[in-house]
Amino acid sequence: MEYEILFKKTDKTLVATRAMTDSREVFGVQTDYQKVILDLVNLDEPAKYLYDSETNSLVVDVNYGKYLKLTVDIVRDLNENGIADIDGDGISIFTFTIKKYNADDSLATLESDNDELTINTTRGKLSTTKTNLVNGQVIFTLRSVDETTTATVTVKNKDSKIKDDSMTVEFL
Repeated sequence: MEYEILFKKTDKTLVATRAMTDSREVFGVQTDYQKVILDLVNLDEPAKYLYDSETNSLVVDVNYGKYLKLTVDIVRDLNENGIADIDGDGISIFTFTIKKYNADDSLATLESDNDELTINTTRGKLSTTKTNLVNGQVIFTLRSVDETTTATVTVKNKDSKIKDDSMTVEFL
């Protein structure tokens, strides 16, 4: 059984701001752990830990909550299914924006946040398959195919600690 606990650093104590145990949540749980835990990651930002009761150990996830968000410029939804669509004519284009966010949902604009990204699609032609964020964001396009189908666009960060994103679009 695993317990997910979100910690923040206060002086020399770790405070669990949220803990999930099975289906119950507890808040404000305070605990002292060995100094080695504090040395594992920089706890200036929230850090995520998984507690494994079978091995009685904490597993550290140093993601810190940074994530990628993929959006598309088209709001058309002809078949009203909640999925953005363009003409399946081999000419029409979606313009996507990728942004990297911090745990507090602010745009990650530091030079160190200008990560290398890989972009993939199941259908259509991408303007690029590898790119770097600039000031926390980047734009690319997807040209439609000449048929009625869906395409899933996936953006992966070279840094595996950053949460990736994907989106499905349609060619009608």
